[in-house]
This record gives sequence, C-alpha cells and structure tokens, in this order.
Amino acid sequence: MIAIQVDDFGKLATTAKPEILAFFATAPQELAAAGLLDNPLRLCHFMAQVMTESAALRSVSENLNYSADRLKAVWPSRFPNDEVAAEYAHNPEKLANFVYGGRMGNADPGDGYKFRGRGLLQITGRENYTKLGQLIGVSLADNPDLATDPSTALKVAIGFWNNARYQGKTCNQLADADDVVGLTHAINGGTNGLEDRRKWLEKTKALWGAAPSVATPPVAPTPVPTSPSPPRQPEAAPQQQTQQPPAQPAPQQRGGTTFSAIIAFFTGAIAFISAIFTEVHNWLHEQRMALWQRIGFDPLWIVGAIFVLAIVWVIFVRVEHRGKVKKAAAGG
Repeated sequence: MIAIQVDDFGKLATTAKPEILAFFATAPQELAAAGLLDNPLRLCHFMAQVMTESAALRSVSENLNYSADRLKAVWPSRFPNDEVAAEYAHNPEKLANFVYGGRMGNADPGDGYKFRGRGLLQITGRENYTKLGQLIGVSLADNPDLATDPSTALKVAIGFWNNARYQGKTCNQLADADDVVGLTHAINGGTNGLEDRRKWLEKTKALWGAAPSVATPPVAPTPVPTSPSPPRQPEAAPQQQTQQPPAQPAPQQRGGTTFSAIIAFFTGAIAFISAIFTEVHNWLHEQRMALWQRIGFDPLWIVGAIFVLAIVWVIFVRVEHRGKVKKAAAGG
C-alpha cells in the first residue's frame, strides 16, 4: 500500500477551487478502503480520470450553457440547423431535458436537468443516481446534489469507479493493466478527452511514483549460423514427379467463395437496416421530447388514448353488428 498526504491533491491540481479540494479531506482513508492505494497505478489512473472529468477540480456540475454553433458540433443529429439550435442555446435546463429526457432512467418531466452530470466523475441519469446511491447507502435520487457535497462527493466517485466495467473488467483491473483507453470507456462511455486523460496520467505517475508506460522492445533476430549447410539429398527421379498431376481447383472452393459473398451481403444489409432504424428511432425520440416540452406531458399518452379508443370502437361496432344479425334472424 502506498502512502499519500491530503496535500498531494493540491500539488496535482494547482488551480483547483478550494471548495472542491475539500472533497479530499478524508481521501487517504477512503481510497485505502476501496483498494485504490494497493498500488500506485490504481491511484494514478483514478485521479487522471477525476482530473479530466472535473476540469482539474474546478467544476463538478455539467456545464450545459452551449452556444448554437457548439450544439450543432456536439449533437449534430439533434441540432441539424441554426433554427433548432437557437431554441436551446444558452438554456441549460431546457437543453438537459431535451438531450437526456426519456433515457438513462429519466422518465418524468425535468429529470434530464435534475439528473445532469455531477460529481468528480460526472454521474448522469436517474438510473445511475439511484443505483449508485443504493450501492453506497446515500439517497442520491432524492437529493442529487449530494454528488457534489464535500461529505459525500469522494464516496460517490469511488462508488462509481467500483461499479463501472469495460469488457467485463473492473476499473481496478484496468488500472493494474495500465489500460487508460479501457478505463476511459468504463468511466466516460467512450473516448472523449482521451488525450487529456493521458496527460493527467503522466502527471499523477510523476507525483506518486508509478512507472510510465513503456513499449515492449522488439526481439532481436536470431543470428544465422555461418557453418556450411549439409549436402543436399538427390532429387527424385523425373518420372516420379510426372506421376503426381498438379492439383486442380476444387469446385467447392468457388461455392465457398459464393457463400462468403452472400454472408457478406446479408451482413452489410443488416448493418444498413440497423443504421436506418437507429436514425429513425433517434428522430422519433427527438420529436417526442420536443413535443413534450411544448405541451407539458408525454405525447405517448395521446397515442395510448387513441389506441384504447380504437379498440373500444371496434368492440362497439362488432357488438352492434351482432345485434343487427340477431334482429334480422328473429324477424325472419
């Protein structure tokens, strides 16, 4: 186990806000309990991710105050033109409800903004707040701001770290393997800010003594012996060679190639259809959330009501038809 001091975090984040540095007042005890001080790599990778997600300990709440141009760059499918982007520019609450609403467990109006990114590792979405709160024994879903409270912020970040996975590996396992790319996937869900994470990783390694990643040197080729080669054996008689006709291309090879082409065609077709389905799904979701913002409730309720009314109408028509048939039969 490595020894750290509370002052180490101020040495790492020289421009940190004092109120965020206060999150680390009990860091030696909390990090040790989570196994993050078992070796330098774990601590270095944890803090490299924290430093990137928190803008060097200067921000622990997601900044959603985007300009129209920035919105088009970050979410091009959601904001395809200036008119749509202008509606959400510099309006963090409306933007959060639009881009986060209806997913990540956000089901109620206003959930997108209520459960926006917070904390040292930026947890996002009602589902993640609820699950993480249950894991660490803190009611995050009822009080999301606990993710940025000095008494619980580090505990929340450690809980997130312990719960995150990438390709079946925990964050500690990825850190032990010095896998910054895998850890970025586990924490961020992608590779956003990967270069910044690498830069912070080098700084944390310099502070806490972890050896930097070094590529494995190439293996030198084995020297070729200079001793003379043994005498070659006599070649087979010419008539023996002519007795073995050259192999002819087997018909099944052409069939195999055709089969592979068919498989490749259907694989490409499925991928194409899947991409179209995803685009249509995203478009429908965007329209639903935009309409939700305008009318104040989920438009799916309207669809459900129409569906129920249609069923009632069909039942009514069938009952009425049966009544007419019975009357006709009685009159005959």
